[in-house]
Amino acid sequence: MWGVIGGSVLLLLALADGMVLQFLGLPQPQEAELAGFRGLPFQQFLLILGAGAIVGPIAEELFFRGYVFNAYLSQKGVVTAYLGSALIFSLLHGEVILVVPIFLMGLVLAFLYRRSGTLVAPMIAHMINNGVAFATFLLGTR
Repeated sequence: MWGVIGGSVLLLLALADGMVLQFLGLPQPQEAELAGFRGLPFQQFLLILGAGAIVGPIAEELFFRGYVFNAYLSQKGVVTAYLGSALIFSLLHGEVILVVPIFLMGLVLAFLYRRSGTLVAPMIAHMINNGVAFATFLLGTR
């Protein structure tokens, strides 16, 4: 349940981010990165979608919430765990223009992890977010 709620929150954040970028006349960098994958055969589309919407979120949640968040939590406390893991999460995504929205996403995912006590909730939320984003970009509907 927490994962579905969190996924909805992440989609709202992504929508707000898209509107801000559009208002400022800035490009959506992820759209340009994925544009080369449009028009692929269906099986390749599914592989890319699976990697971005399933494998990526699982790996990222294991690392950022399972390892980084917990390392900060045990050594520096809850505030540093939230801020530090979210900051590293946003910086390692490598999109300067998206540091703030990805940082906010990291905070939401950390909250889901802490609130639910399991990595499953942020994994589901992350999968929902990435699945919708990847499908939207790859299908060219954004």
